[in-house]
Amino acid sequence: MAPLTSMFYYGENTPLPKGEWRREVHDSDGLQIHDGMTGEWIWRPVLNPGTLEMDFFSTQKIQGFGLLQRDGKFSNYEDLGARYDIRPSAWVEAQGEWEQGKVVLVQLPTSDETNDNMVAFWTPKAQVTPDTPLALAYHVSFGQSDIPQNPMGTVVNTFIGDGNRIGGGKAPNAYRVIVDFTGGPLNKLSSNSPINGQVTALEGGEILEHFVEYHEPIKGWRLSILAKPLPQKPLHLRAFLNNEATTLTETWTYRLPVKNTILTNGKE
Repeated sequence: MAPLTSMFYYGENTPLPKGEWRREVHDSDGLQIHDGMTGEWIWRPVLNPGTLEMDFFSTQKIQGFGLLQRDGKFSNYEDLGARYDIRPSAWVEAQGEWEQGKVVLVQLPTSDETNDNMVAFWTPKAQVTPDTPLALAYHVSFGQSDIPQNPMGTVVNTFIGDGNRIGGGKAPNAYRVIVDFTGGPLNKLSSNSPINGQVTALEGGEILEHFVEYHEPIKGWRLSILAKPLPQKPLHLRAFLNNEATTLTETWTYRLPVKNTILTNGKE
């Protein structure tokens, strides 16, 4: 139900393809989900995988989901023809109460920017048959990346590098992951506020370290993570910021496939 398509060739969270001079090329840079049962807002940066990738996000009473273009800085694209900096975001808002289901994210590999290789849609948990019809209503909006009206602190940057080099760390086969948060409740906090990062590694991965520091240029906070996946397993992480018992940001989630070109030692 409510299928959306978009394009992601490469961005801040992926290596620059050989021969490319533009910093980023994409119509959308992430998937946003709002679950009405838990109230949680989820942000998943998308990527251009080496092979087909499918991710499933369980929802109880979904309020909305969409493929958003959060990066609106022309200097990050420098493309006067395509103007990726002003590509619209798309948001599906559920009308009425939807049942249990999943938001499905399909990421297809592409070698250029001419293919819509991102797909997102919702599917019910219960099987739909001729005897159990399904009737749902939804509204689709197009515009700026703030159309979901997410009140939480949001992710503005996701960077991934080798965890075994200067600026990354000294951990072979690990990854240094940087996530920048700003906005929402974070705007009301001073730079010395006690902000904590809640980080979880899935699929057997290991968190080697993580810390939070104030990010003066964006008036937000930077979460730095050093994490290591199991051999031949993807790097799968979830994280958000909080202050004592108060959740301050959306939940950032990322799943880096086994086959990638991030590590400089040639091992995946």
